[in-house]
Amino acid sequence: EERALRGGGGMPLRADQVSCSPLPSGKAFAAVSKDDLRKAYYQTTSMREVPGRAPSVECTGENFIDVHSIGKKTTKYLDFQVSRSPLTQRDCCKYTQDFVPLPLGDNVI
Repeated sequence: EERALRGGGGMPLRADQVSCSPLPSGKAFAAVSKDDLRKAYYQTTSMREVPGRAPSVECTGENFIDVHSIGKKTTKYLDFQVSRSPLTQRDCCKYTQDFVPLPLGDNVI
């Protein structure tokens, strides 16, 4: 307990400087039954709204990752399309297009 009441520099903390936890202690949980704790802490909105039955397919909605990932990965709407571009040749470069060999004619090199 002495260590817990020391600050970062090793100096003891005053009573008004000691921080209390925002969560209830273990003793407070012992006063309530486990069933009540489960109801209070571990419950989703769908569990509260529709007790005892799972929501239907129409109520669950759609995962928009399948919509936004079309073309990036395989989704339920479209398989992944591998993009294949033609290989580039020397003729594709602007330098090669501008400087083409010209006929020498009757010139001697």
